[in-house]
This record gives sequence, structure tokens and C-alpha cells, in this order.
Amino acid sequence: MKINKEKCIACKACHPYCPVGAISFVPWEDKKKSEVTQNDCVECGACLRSSVCPTDAIFMPELEWPREIRSHFSSPYSGPLPGKTGAPPPPEPKLNEVTGRISEDMTAVVVEVGRPGLSASFHDVQEICMALAKAGVEFDPGSGVTALMDDLGKGKFREDILNERGLHIMIHFSSPNQTLLNSLQALKKFHPGSTRSFPLDYRTG
Repeated sequence: MKINKEKCIACKACHPYCPVGAISFVPWEDKKKSEVTQNDCVECGACLRSSVCPTDAIFMPELEWPREIRSHFSSPYSGPLPGKTGAPPPPEPKLNEVTGRISEDMTAVVVEVGRPGLSASFHDVQEICMALAKAGVEFDPGSGVTALMDDLGKGKFREDILNERGLHIMIHFSSPNQTLLNSLQALKKFHPGSTRSFPLDYRTG
């Protein structure tokens, strides 16, 4: 997202609508104007959709690869990235009675990385996925996150997307029941309150 400083009247109305606090005042000519910090913005579009700007100064520029993945992992209105992230997201584990995707000797786990107000980078996600890979999990081949990996066996991602961010990024994987505890132990060090933590939650099914 960007703000046209020629149109901005420094009313600050848009500031509270950014879920990651990426909008702030910056000096511009002899005034202060609102600006979106590009490194922090996750391209969720919340500030634009709020329609709060009285001068229509907020706009969404054309997003190119790899920045376009920020919108994919942040906006509820952004679909899959054709040709980049592969297949659509897999069915939810709760639908397994219908799909039969997960066998009885496996447990499906969904890990959510990021929170409004914080977000997460793919550097964060890679660190988690590499720890999970060492624990012997199988990353879901239908997941958009998995499709961005260069090495599923190591949980490593393509270099060009590591600096990109998302409001919340979902990691889908399954684990053999007999080694599930190892997988959960691998996640434990990333919980809030640990010495090395990311905003993270997970659920099994």
C-alpha cells in the first residue's frame, strides 16, 4: 500500500486501520504527511478498504513478484498466486472424514504463524519449518506455503521470498502418530514466552 503525499492532509484517520502499525507521519517539504513503511506493510489492504481517507490518498500499487505474496498471506480477498504457489490450499483436517486425506496412523497439524499487530516473515516460517523437517514431518503438497519451498526435506524456502511478510501464514503438515510428540516438541521453543518465539498457534486433527 502507498499514500499519495500530494493528496494527504495529515488527518491521521488511516493510522488506526493498519493491523501492523505500518502507517506513520514523516517530514515532507515543510509539513508532515502519512506514509506506509514498505518493509512492515503486509499488503492486506485494510487501510484502503476502510474508505476512511477523505481525499482518496491511499492506493494499492501493482504488486510484482515476490512482493505480491504479502497480499496472498494477508488479505481475505486475495486468491492463490497462479503459477507460483501451485494447487489451492488443502481441505481442512476437520473434513478428513469426507476426504480421507490423512490416514489413521497420521495426525494432521496446522500451524499459524503471525498475528495482527505483529505479522511474520518467511525467515520466521523457514526457521519453524526447518525444525519440523528435522522432526520428520511431511509437509502438505497442496499448501501454498509448501509450494514456496525449495527443499521439502529440509523445510527450506526459495531465497527470493524470505524477506516477504504475511499477516498470518499457515503451515500444513502431517506426522506419524508415533513421532507426533517430537513434532510438537520442535514447535515448543517457538511459543510466546520462550527465549526465541514467534507469534504462533497450532491445532491438530
